[in-house]
Amino acid sequence: PLLRVGWYELGPAQGARVLVAAHHLVIDGVGWRILVGDLETAYTQARSGAAIALPPKTTDVQRWAEQLVAYAQRDTLRAEAAYWLSPERARIAPLPVDSAVGSNTVADVQTLTAALSVAETHALLHAAPAIYQTDMHSLLLAALAYVLADWSGSRALLIDVETHGRETIFEDLDLSRTVGWFTALFPLLLDLDRADTLVQAVASVKAQIEAIPGRGVGYGLLRYLSQDADVAARLRELPQPQISFNYLGQLDAALSQSALFAPAQESAGPTHSPQERRAHLLEINGQISGDHLRLTWIYNPHAHRTATIERLAQATLAALRALLSEHPPLPAPIDVSLVNLDQPTRERLREQLGAIEDLYPVTSLQQHMLDQRRNAPRPGLYVIHQTFAWSGPLHIDAFRQAWQAAVDRHPVLRTTFVWEHLPQPLQVVHAHAQVPVTLYDWRNAAPAEQRARLAALVEAIRHAGFALDQPPQMRVDLIQVADERFQCVWSVSYMLVDGWSLPLITKDVFVLYEAFVEQHTPPAADAPRYREYMAWLQQQDLREAELFWRKMFDDRPELTPLVDRIGAARPDAPPAYLSQRRRVPQSTSAALQSLGRQHGLTLSTIVQGAWAVLLSRYTSRQDVIFGVTVSGRPPALAGVERMVGLFINMLPVRVRLDPAIDRLAWLRQLQLQQVELRQYEHTPLAKIYEWCDLDQRQPLFESYIVFENFPVDETLAEHMTRWRIGGEVDALAQTEHPLRIEVVPGETLQVTMCYDQQCCSSAAITAMLDDLVAVLTGLAEDLANDAMR
Repeated sequence: PLLRVGWYELGPAQGARVLVAAHHLVIDGVGWRILVGDLETAYTQARSGAAIALPPKTTDVQRWAEQLVAYAQRDTLRAEAAYWLSPERARIAPLPVDSAVGSNTVADVQTLTAALSVAETHALLHAAPAIYQTDMHSLLLAALAYVLADWSGSRALLIDVETHGRETIFEDLDLSRTVGWFTALFPLLLDLDRADTLVQAVASVKAQIEAIPGRGVGYGLLRYLSQDADVAARLRELPQPQISFNYLGQLDAALSQSALFAPAQESAGPTHSPQERRAHLLEINGQISGDHLRLTWIYNPHAHRTATIERLAQATLAALRALLSEHPPLPAPIDVSLVNLDQPTRERLREQLGAIEDLYPVTSLQQHMLDQRRNAPRPGLYVIHQTFAWSGPLHIDAFRQAWQAAVDRHPVLRTTFVWEHLPQPLQVVHAHAQVPVTLYDWRNAAPAEQRARLAALVEAIRHAGFALDQPPQMRVDLIQVADERFQCVWSVSYMLVDGWSLPLITKDVFVLYEAFVEQHTPPAADAPRYREYMAWLQQQDLREAELFWRKMFDDRPELTPLVDRIGAARPDAPPAYLSQRRRVPQSTSAALQSLGRQHGLTLSTIVQGAWAVLLSRYTSRQDVIFGVTVSGRPPALAGVERMVGLFINMLPVRVRLDPAIDRLAWLRQLQLQQVELRQYEHTPLAKIYEWCDLDQRQPLFESYIVFENFPVDETLAEHMTRWRIGGEVDALAQTEHPLRIEVVPGETLQVTMCYDQQCCSSAAITAMLDDLVAVLTGLAEDLANDAMR
């Protein structure tokens, strides 16, 4: 067997362990991530009593191998031989050694690991690539080459480099969900002859890596699969590298999003036979685990003393730290943006907008919001307000600094939108944006007057909104209401950030404020940039999504006519969104959560089921459609849970009610639909209309649900010694939908209905809220009865 799985039950105190052992011939680092994700999905489905239904695999290994063999015979690949057979490779000097090598087996080796701190790792992972316009892999190779060249006395180095090998050689093949061993190994020749400084070494290594034909895959094809015996023989005769390098990336990423699995602290055991003969004298493996960059040096003590390797390891870390302290001139990022612009357009944007840090397209939801702002302007559209209360002395300068530092570190908060004379609307990240912090002194006003003034201020901010083309699209208003008491109103454009992002920014402000008050250096930013999500979004293939949505709406269903059925429309009322709130009784809330866990149902699924039941009753239909807001944060994108930006998307949900199916089985079907939908939650709504031949002039749904299950940062309280978050997060959005249902989980489930008073009366909403609570109560009773059967 090439795969074995072991389950270890260690008791209630220690939990359980799962050991998965696979031969390297059948799986690589990317494959592990796919396998773990599918294992969790299958387990979750099986636990809930559902049939196991995994997403289809992509191109199989056999077809990939067959294509490689054919590709290895092409003339275009033979042309790469000149690169791999360059005369410089034959003149590589051997590595210096401290003593005669003798045997060189796995049993002989020793291992030394050196690590950067969490803050240094985050800076190297997120800040340095933007500064040097290259990736983490190249930065590590540059630092390593710089140190090894100094140690060996040779400016030319030959390093065996491992990469994932899943290159887009064949347009008709997709390896994104294929488990196998695709690793590519090739000898990289690095010449630092003209690189006198570390920064010059980075530029040189970057250029030499970019010059590798086919990202290195061709070397193995020419040496092992090509029928050109002469080329294969000449490649074998060249000096072979004595150093290997492999950067494994963020090993925690596969488990960071998992609800079931976490990395075990115990060793999984040796991965090589001790009798295996080693091909290299030095092996350097890099990985990020536990938020630390760790460089593991595997060496033979017969050839190199531990002191030598320790010195090399520390020198490499010192080189990486030096990269973080360097400030080389930045190229104009507009030239390396995620959009294709001709030179005149680039120059025009520079003249109009000044210093630009980045450019990328808008998301589908931003495009929708932009259309609404431009074509159906309405005061207060897409403005979020967050209020804070403060007790105690407040350092105004540090307060201003903290908000400005938050804007400086999050590109999203320096973003605007441009569209005129462009092929598509764009997001513009400005290099600088000054956040306005306005102070008010209302200490002489009575409390009732202060409350009235605050409400008027918020309404004025909402009515004014934010200019789409001027940064920043946010403002901070600080009101002193007593000698040591303040109210703060933070207003920001909903086109830039979602609800998940709000606590991330809030925590940053609190941490920065404390650092400035105590005159400490603020901690480095630890969040990946929104650009990484935009790059991920551009890489997504929508073909499978199209099949999913076509299947859901294959019969072109009609709109679920909720507003017409509840009546009480007030077309003469002024345009405004109002809200009403209910708390589901604690006993019902607890029962729903307990029964959900028991039956493997999420609270979100139960709420959607309740809403579907209520829609069915109001409209007398067994087939209903409503919208849901999805987080849009892809688990496959490392660090996405810490990113600040607008990730959410709004998608339709179609629910068919069948009285012949019991509630539990029906809810399980609904949850399976939601699990499948999550794979396609980045789908633009406009594409769904297009694929399914739906009338874009008619909204597909009139109501939508927002389940506000944002992550809670347990460390936030540490930085809120005097701040208290008060008031409500208030976002007026999606006005073409008359009704929004906001659900906040907790000890008591909180349900808020936000409604357009031109379409719905307050009395109708009151009755609907009461009915929804009644349906939730009924579902809790149904689930309890099913559990007793």
